Amino acid sequence: MIGIALPLSFLRSKQSQGIGDLEDLKTLIDWCSSLNIGLIQLLPVMDTAIESSPYSSISSVALHPIYLRLPATTPFLEYLNGQDRVCYRTVYEEKMRLLKNLELKPVQSNFLQQFPQLEEYAVFKVLKEDTGYAPLSSYPLSKKNLKETLEEGGPAFLKKVDFHLRLQQHLFQEWKSLTSYAKSKNVQLMGDLPILVSMESHEVFFHPDLFDLDFEVGAPPDSFAPNGQNWGHPIYNWDAHEKENYRFFLNRRDLLAHFFDYYRIDHAIGFFTFWKIPRGEKGNKGFFSEENPKKYLPKAQKRLRLLLKDTTIKPIAEDLGTKPKGMDKLLEELKIPGIKLLRWEPDTDGYPENSLSTISLHDTSLLASWYRQENGELINDEGRFTLLKASLETPSKLKVNLLQEYLALDPGYRFLYDEMEQINIPSTVLPSNWTIRMEPYLEDLKKNTALATKILSLIESNYAP
Repeated sequence: MIGIALPLSFLRSKQSQGIGDLEDLKTLIDWCSSLNIGLIQLLPVMDTAIESSPYSSISSVALHPIYLRLPATTPFLEYLNGQDRVCYRTVYEEKMRLLKNLELKPVQSNFLQQFPQLEEYAVFKVLKEDTGYAPLSSYPLSKKNLKETLEEGGPAFLKKVDFHLRLQQHLFQEWKSLTSYAKSKNVQLMGDLPILVSMESHEVFFHPDLFDLDFEVGAPPDSFAPNGQNWGHPIYNWDAHEKENYRFFLNRRDLLAHFFDYYRIDHAIGFFTFWKIPRGEKGNKGFFSEENPKKYLPKAQKRLRLLLKDTTIKPIAEDLGTKPKGMDKLLEELKIPGIKLLRWEPDTDGYPENSLSTISLHDTSLLASWYRQENGELINDEGRFTLLKASLETPSKLKVNLLQEYLALDPGYRFLYDEMEQINIPSTVLPSNWTIRMEPYLEDLKKNTALATKILSLIESNYAP
């Protein structure tokens, strides 16, 4: 199956309100359906509040309201939609301000029964809003009890909590509608299960026992990041999760199963061992939380088997990086596909069928920039087409490239500089990270028959539904 990958924020239409949204995604589904593109892979869509990174969620189960299309736009949102990059925090705050004026249906009891963790989220979201998103360390300790927080909140506080629950219910319904639409167009959707949550999350706030808050998670030094990486998110207390039979992870999987056919297990290595860094230190100060395969393999097997049990949603393991010994074999035994990045593993004939192959990722340079770095020269149109074609000829059952790689087949849709194409530069905090927007409007993309012809010529010779 051939697919495309993107952050939802990347999309742009003339009706967008400063960021890609669910209505834009419907338009993209139409476009994919017309080109025999059978899969759309999205980066995480959980609520990150004021943080632009989709991997900095304040909740593992709450959907992000920024992806809703408001019933009516405003001159300010129109202005924001005309910007080259997503003005993330401004768009978020403006949309939240307007969303609070909408009439939303009362919360149904069965909705809260299905997603009880959302009550914690709603309380936490109000606390964050009321304190201007102050860090958790500034909150009174007594507020870390949900029941007490609700009892002490008063009518105004409870009204705000109710709003966020209503909004989540509305989001759930909108996503379900989107899922049904995709099925009607024979397009499957892939979600993303981030391995971590933010330190500023309701899970850390109400359940600190599930985390080892003295440490953070990252990646060891390598050619990709010589000083290692510290992602700034807390590491798990696996013993506490095991006592709960990993309910935390199963809840996340089950939420994704409502909307997606597949899901990417972000940093699947973490189910085996984490690169554990003392809080506040650089990535090169870390160490592996467990190095003995006899200890981590049985635990990883139990965790992954639970994710496979009693569900229809299919996992894809993001298994890139310094793999622990025995990981490949276990994923193969469990029939969980891994990811193959062509630039790192150029011998594509050796790819297993049960895998996902791609040219680039949201954390890497894209094709043109990579080619120039490797060969010291610019890639021409023929070379771009040839490499894209090669990426669709691997034995992998899933062949997924970033949407940008296909858009760049049209010179008019390319960025001024190749470096501007990268979605995120790991281990950096830059205003350009996570704020990229597609060059064309979706309305114009749908009318671009020349580009459609190029993409069809790539896909039809390799198409496997």
